[in-house]
Amino acid sequence: MEYTLRSTWKRPEGVADVNYVAEVEVALDPAGHITSSQWKKGSGDTAWDNSVRQVVAQTKSVGRPPPKGFPEKVLVRFDVQVEADVLTP
Repeated sequence: MEYTLRSTWKRPEGVADVNYVAEVEVALDPAGHITSSQWKKGSGDTAWDNSVRQVVAQTKSVGRPPPKGFPEKVLVRFDVQVEADVLTP
């Protein structure tokens, strides 16, 4: 579910968002359709938070049924993963 949402998310450009985090609780039905979402935590930046709200609102399904035992509701975290620089000798 997280991959589906994050892969279509259009993060605002030119924003110093390394420390931004937004969390949304998303509910799925047995067919993989998103039945509801609840905003849990925002980043504090209106444009950034609106981009997260938009992708959640536009995504109707994760494209397949969830595996057996998958929870009805899942917390999806939107943040920016910064890769550490690797120094080569």
